[in-house]
Amino acid sequence: MRKTLISILFTLTVVQGQNFFPILGGQRVGTSVFTFLKIGVSARAVGMGEAVVALQQDAASIYYNPGTIAQFNQTEFSASRIQWPAEIKYDYFSLTHRIRGRHYAGFSFGILHMSPMMETTEYLPHGTGNYFVFQDRFVALTYGARMTDRFSFGITLKQV
Repeated sequence: MRKTLISILFTLTVVQGQNFFPILGGQRVGTSVFTFLKIGVSARAVGMGEAVVALQQDAASIYYNPGTIAQFNQTEFSASRIQWPAEIKYDYFSLTHRIRGRHYAGFSFGILHMSPMMETTEYLPHGTGNYFVFQDRFVALTYGARMTDRFSFGITLKQV
């Protein structure tokens, strides 16, 4: 009896899933949000495949592991600009500073932006005469603390 009940529940679940998932497959617009947050911000980190979680490099390490800022001995600043095709640019700035004792604070800002682009339509492929621009940006505050010489932790709060 128990096997029969499990079989019926499984069959009903599979049948409902077959009706539900084709509806989701038809919705392709707006399926990705804030993907610019996945763009690497440090040339050194990107060159290493972004396998730099434990690497203390510069202020850009806030992006990869906020706990590493507690290992710095002085104030650190980092700035980078990444140029993508179609005149799309990504700018990133970060600053870390020792508050007191073993407590550290960091600030970072990133913006993905582009040059004005001409609007085109199916009927006016050479342009409508209107231009548009696009921007995505975030601001982040980071706190880090050194517990021992081998262990530190951190947390970042981002506002997109």
